[in-house]
Amino acid sequence: MLLFATASADRVDQILYVVGDRIVTTSDLHFEEDFDLHDRSPIPPMEDPAYPLEERLIDYAILRARAGDISVFKPGPAELRDRFDSFRNSFEDPLAFRAFLNGWGLDDDHFQAFLYSRLVVEHYVYRTVGLAVQQLHGGPEQWRSLYAELTTKLRVGTVVRKP
Repeated sequence: MLLFATASADRVDQILYVVGDRIVTTSDLHFEEDFDLHDRSPIPPMEDPAYPLEERLIDYAILRARAGDISVFKPGPAELRDRFDSFRNSFEDPLAFRAFLNGWGLDDDHFQAFLYSRLVVEHYVYRTVGLAVQQLHGGPEQWRSLYAELTTKLRVGTVVRKP
């Protein structure tokens, strides 16, 4: 009984937001900070330093739920492998990459599942915003504007709570 009381007194993680049926935690926030040091999204608004990290994570949760398992948003095996390799190669050596994964309690498969989900979000954004930007021959400002319109619209239909 004492063991249970001691274990329950330690906080493992804190829920920052409940976004629909998904949660965003402090560990998600800290992981994203570390992840961002080694990954560059091809979606300009997702690389915008003025885009607050908590807001980005809320939007990722909304976008991922919206994309679901629709096949057009799914990355292919080669794309997933390339993104994984690019991330891994951003470290000074293989041991540093292993230390990153181990520090977050991840193995290759779980990390690839995270990357897969991120690629689904990027595909969704590209198909809903990026194609329009291309047709308009727009640049980063056009990306930000259309992305903001998309996320604002999607937030209207999503319950976001802060416990």
